[in-house]
Amino acid sequence: PNSYDELIKKLCQEFPSEADNISRFIHDLEKHVRIYAPLFDYTIPKYRSVPSFLTKIPAFLKHSMLGTRNYLETFFTNERLMAILFQPAAFMGIPMDEFPSVNYMMMFYLLMKNGMYTIHGGGQGLTDELKERFIQLGGTLKTGIEIKKIILKNKKAVAVLRSDGTRFD
Repeated sequence: PNSYDELIKKLCQEFPSEADNISRFIHDLEKHVRIYAPLFDYTIPKYRSVPSFLTKIPAFLKHSMLGTRNYLETFFTNERLMAILFQPAAFMGIPMDEFPSVNYMMMFYLLMKNGMYTIHGGGQGLTDELKERFIQLGGTLKTGIEIKKIILKNKKAVAVLRSDGTRFD
């Protein structure tokens, strides 16, 4: 589910033996996000966000050095559940062991609380829509052709030169 509350509810249903741990995790996550988030919110003047943060520096440093796997393992033993919870951060390309838990906390909360959206039909749906719009605008789509050069005029593509020398305007 894209809804934060629905996700938590679904996880508790899917992992009933971890329901109490999920609640503890969400409570801990939200507690830390309330502390850390104002520092990164450009709408809050620093003179308001920094003083209350100063006493929290030890926890912030701890979470900066603690990998997400270690953070999640303080709540869970189920590898599948931890993988699901880490999924929103997977696109960063940093393994769960190395991804700082403070970054994970902020990312997970903000993505899930503010809404994480996916493309209907996935990547193929996006490709199909782009192809259709390109054709609607008068473009010609050719696939499986080796291109040697894209010819530009005034910073706009005006032609394509195939490897066999054929030119498409």
